[in-house]
Amino acid sequence: MAAKPAAAPLSEARQFVEKARKLYEPWDLASREDLDLAEELLKKAVTLDPTDGEAWAHSALLSCLKLVISFDTSDERRLAVRVQGDRALKFAPDSDFVRFAHAFSLRFNPQTQDECLRLLREEAARQPNNKLVVRTLGNTLRNFGDLEQSLIYLAKAAAIPGRDPVTIFNRAQTLQAMGRFAEAEAAVDEALAMVPTYPNASRAKLLLLLDYHEDLARARGVSRQATTGVFAR
Repeated sequence: MAAKPAAAPLSEARQFVEKARKLYEPWDLASREDLDLAEELLKKAVTLDPTDGEAWAHSALLSCLKLVISFDTSDERRLAVRVQGDRALKFAPDSDFVRFAHAFSLRFNPQTQDECLRLLREEAARQPNNKLVVRTLGNTLRNFGDLEQSLIYLAKAAAIPGRDPVTIFNRAQTLQAMGRFAEAEAAVDEALAMVPTYPNASRAKLLLLLDYHEDLARARGVSRQATTGVFAR
């Protein structure tokens, strides 16, 4: 059997991209410090190779993440994500990853939200086994107020092999928005069983204990746990 050809070494720009990807890809499990470091690495990558569409796509996704989890919702960030998404598409229009990042980057401007949803639907149909793409469509549908469709796509994302707590937690968010609190709490508990230090899931559990159960004693216990490191990110 012929030996497989050796993989080409990564360029210096792509080495920065890979380091950044490992920092931010846990998504809302990543700390603020991780995201800031990832951003610095991606800035170095696009400075070294300003025509690398994949590097611009990772930059766009990191900006999307900072916006979604409210680490940076400034006008400057909203402008940056659009520029990053447009540059990614300009330099690598045939990349599935780039098309997804560009579609996601359109979510944060009311004038481009319809286009965002259309393009995300196209990418979910084109990439039905890409958990990130399908999950992002589900989350975007919830953000735009279509809870039933959100739940359908988050269920599809959860069915893709490789269970992850982020998909489970996002399903809990949609269930809670629908008033299905018992199911939402079960999903939150499932996410926390996988990652006990999941900050957003811990916050959701606290709110469910306060608002749904009106159980102040248990809520205090969760709050004490949070102050020992769960929320300190």
